Amino acid sequence: MKRKHAIVALVLAVFLVEALPLAHATSCGPPPPARPHRIKGGESFPPLPLPVTPLRRTEKKRPPSPPVLVVKVRWSAQLKGMRDGKPYFYEDWTTDPNDIKNLLRTTTKILDIPYTSREMKLHEFDFDPTETPICYFTGHEAISFTDEQRAKLRAYAIKGGTIWGDACCGAEDFATAFQNEMRRVFPEKPLKIMPLDHPIYSIYYTINDVKYKKDTKYYTDIPKLEAINIGCRAAVIFARHDLSCGWDGHTHDTGHRYDVADANRLGVNMTAYALAYYKTGLMLRHRVEYDKAEPARDNDFFIGKIVHDGDWDTDPNSLQNLMLAADRATKVKVNFKEQPVELAKSNLFDFPFLYMSGHDNFELAKDETDALRKYLENGGFLLADACCGRAGFDLSFRTMVKGLFPDAKLERLPDDHELFKIHNKISTVDYTPLVRAEQPGFAAPYLEGITLDGRLVLVYSRFDLGNGWEQIPHPHTRGVAGPDAFKIGINAIIYTMTH
Repeated sequence: MKRKHAIVALVLAVFLVEALPLAHATSCGPPPPARPHRIKGGESFPPLPLPVTPLRRTEKKRPPSPPVLVVKVRWSAQLKGMRDGKPYFYEDWTTDPNDIKNLLRTTTKILDIPYTSREMKLHEFDFDPTETPICYFTGHEAISFTDEQRAKLRAYAIKGGTIWGDACCGAEDFATAFQNEMRRVFPEKPLKIMPLDHPIYSIYYTINDVKYKKDTKYYTDIPKLEAINIGCRAAVIFARHDLSCGWDGHTHDTGHRYDVADANRLGVNMTAYALAYYKTGLMLRHRVEYDKAEPARDNDFFIGKIVHDGDWDTDPNSLQNLMLAADRATKVKVNFKEQPVELAKSNLFDFPFLYMSGHDNFELAKDETDALRKYLENGGFLLADACCGRAGFDLSFRTMVKGLFPDAKLERLPDDHELFKIHNKISTVDYTPLVRAEQPGFAAPYLEGITLDGRLVLVYSRFDLGNGWEQIPHPHTRGVAGPDAFKIGINAIIYTMTH
């Protein structure tokens, strides 16, 4: 308790300071005179430690300097207009010239790690996330990229980089164009609003609601950052409502924006999130391929990964690692193989084992529900988990099960169920730090299932399993820790093979 109070006191001491003098940009309109603003601090402290040392870079020999965390892209041509009868010129990308500089000053104070930023045109950027983890775009006008730039931005994000987009003043031209460009960069992954249980809203500050300003009126609502995920990491983060003016320290009576204090709180969380998930992003770029130990096997054991309209490919390497572990743990001579499965378009009976996961809401069409019901009633098996322990998938999965079997319900498997002892003896489970912080002392295995005619056909874990199988850092996950996640997964495979 003393440690918690000390942390809260430290946060308060850091944040109750006056803002630095701030410049303003022509196209945002003349802001009111700059004045000190305060940010409420100490609302929470992170359940997991944030980075305490700067990200490592390969540097030429030179005096130490703060590592570059963000490149702000100089993307727009020079624009001109008239104001008060006088012509003026500006470049749209620089209408809030001190936004990133001010944000990094704030985060440096909080994390006690010096970071800096650079400004450059996109053709000057090296697209190397190990050198620059965040690439930032802001403006009012419509933004566009070439096919070559889109390909490089996609590769940058897949390799571990994070792309930030901000519609300055809530400008619709920039917002629509950025959304369309990200659709071209990631045609298979649309931008979606991040749910409130996403760690971006709790990694430093706990943010459940924010103050918006639309023109001259203020109102309160939930934060509405949008994201594109690669695995479990938000690789693109987009603010349709202005953040940059808040980071630059001013507001206006036109446009749609976050209040200055809330813009800064969100910015701190976005920065902390990028740092916490930096290693996750770098490690996710390598796709694991299952390499069986012996070339000659009797038959194939296909695991189907269900494709649905939500975020279904959450842990790209999880099943490969589970299959390798199952191969080592069993004496059955089979080739384990993974394959994406579309429920209404695939012969599900080619797969003795189906796996399903996701972060957010999803919904199965009637033909998909009918195909899955037929599969489970006639010998199939489904293992599912809520990736990262997210509430959106959990709610949708329970709704899906009601549609599958209206007369049955998910029930917790008893501690002596065969699944907990068929290979690995599982009487207790080690959970991730976030679960242990929220539920002290909780160590019992918690799986739910559906049993038809005495046969277990469906097993569900509201605590994440796939992160544990992936064996890379996944901060702020509500899940089963790696070794025990493997025990559960291996037992489920062996249960299927023997039933």
